Amino acid sequence: MNMKNTIKIFATFLIFSLFTSNIGAQTPIPVCPQTGSFTSMVRGYYFTAPTNFTICGIYVEDDMSTAFQAASIVRFTAGPPPAYSAVTNSFVTLWQNLNYAPNTMIPVPNIAINAGDIIGIYGARNSTTINSYGAANCVINIAGFPTTTYRSGMQFSLAAGPAMHDIWNENSGSIGRVTMYTNCCPAPIAIPAIAGSTSVCVGSSATYTVPAQAGAVSYNWTVPAGATITSGQNTTSLNVTWNTTPGGSVCVTWTDACATSPPTCINVTVNPIPTVTVPANASYCNGAAVSASSYASLPA
Repeated sequence: MNMKNTIKIFATFLIFSLFTSNIGAQTPIPVCPQTGSFTSMVRGYYFTAPTNFTICGIYVEDDMSTAFQAASIVRFTAGPPPAYSAVTNSFVTLWQNLNYAPNTMIPVPNIAINAGDIIGIYGARNSTTINSYGAANCVINIAGFPTTTYRSGMQFSLAAGPAMHDIWNENSGSIGRVTMYTNCCPAPIAIPAIAGSTSVCVGSSATYTVPAQAGAVSYNWTVPAGATITSGQNTTSLNVTWNTTPGGSVCVTWTDACATSPPTCINVTVNPIPTVTVPANASYCNGAAVSASSYASLPA
């Protein structure tokens, strides 16, 4: 093989590698460079979302430590956190991971943020709660919108758990450097169909199946009241016992590393066991044929 062909093959491989390495990659929303540090209590920042976007990863910057990460995302429900020493617990925890060992981005199940949401991002390293500080009022770029962040935190260790609480702001102070990631992989699509019986009798059992989905980490089945899952939850094949009428929908979703699919359902009708009433004055000879129309049955 001559040198020209070798170079061409190498260039092709390099282009392919660069292309494939970006498939499904997340995009960081960088915070300002380190200006200082702090240890013992968790710090971060809050901001008002300028547009709709999705958070799919968090990384506590490692300038001060490469030990495990503890991080949390909250949405405030009654305005921004108050100025220290006042605190608030009027928020919803959207996600947290209190002990993530790899020194890499922490995957976050796609969290949809809406324009106008007041979001708090918090994180530190190690059980001693080591924070890397960035400039006060650091401006980050969210989907092309310059967005000001404001220092926020609590006077406790996040790694010690159980979650963020008693949150305050110091709007003119240095922020805790925690990077968000966006441009997340899409949610999985619904499974096309469920295979299984759509008409059963009370007391009977039936099996419902779906094809395996590439990248699935779990399956979640639901059944209506009066039905019991006897086996198969979190698999592609579910066994159900139908205890009462009238039936209802058997549904399944699946989850990959990013999110959960919409549900796929099959409607099942549960029929009562037929009863037969024999006329009181009926008499038949042994071995004689009897017409089914001679009897009344419920249901007909």
